[in-house]
Amino acid sequence: MQHLLTVCKDAVAKLCTLFGVAMLAFSPLFAGPPDSLLHFEVDYARFRINDNVAQLEIYISVPRSRLQFVAEGEDLLASFESQVIIAIADSDVVDHKWVEHTVAADSAEIKPTQILCTQANFQVPVNTYDVNVRVTDPRTKHFGVRSFQVNIAPFAKDRLVLSDLEIASRIARDTTVSRFYKNNHLVIPNPSRMYGANLPMLFTYAEIYNLSYPSDSSYSVAYRILDG
Repeated sequence: MQHLLTVCKDAVAKLCTLFGVAMLAFSPLFAGPPDSLLHFEVDYARFRINDNVAQLEIYISVPRSRLQFVAEGEDLLASFESQVIIAIADSDVVDHKWVEHTVAADSAEIKPTQILCTQANFQVPVNTYDVNVRVTDPRTKHFGVRSFQVNIAPFAKDRLVLSDLEIASRIARDTTVSRFYKNNHLVIPNPSRMYGANLPMLFTYAEIYNLSYPSDSSYSVAYRILDG
């Protein structure tokens, strides 16, 4: 396991709005859904913007082979549309859609173990939200829907605070600004949280807030991995 803890003295996070899709490979551990449905995985993490506002990051992954590829010049092209609706009671706070594309040289390149990842980031104040995520293949009209509730609580100012853990498939030093950029690192999420022969390394990303910096200070980080 590899992990990255980022010390955020000012607790200022950046809202990424650029497009980008990452492709992973893993050993599938689930049975396929009915043909009319588009299977996808979703996860989320919360990071501090200020005491009463968090950056809510929604992570989505789609099996590449479940998308319909069509000829586009000499290549094959597929795409999927993601929609995130964040609501309080019956009032929508966010309704955001975006489309990701993937290109293959030929059909032999498209394998069941390939996973496409994307994410969207939202700054939301303290409250409890209903989140609805819909992913659609615009060519076949197949889609999947996942719903869950997210609580954004105030961040304490008088003690150490840890953000959510983002479970990732890859973390690397990279200053290129993209959808997956965090504090000079590329952090590719793994919404399925599944690992195997093709994805053997578990990465985690987290941020620690309210650290002080006297010359004689030191901190230790302990973590455990439990077999669920």
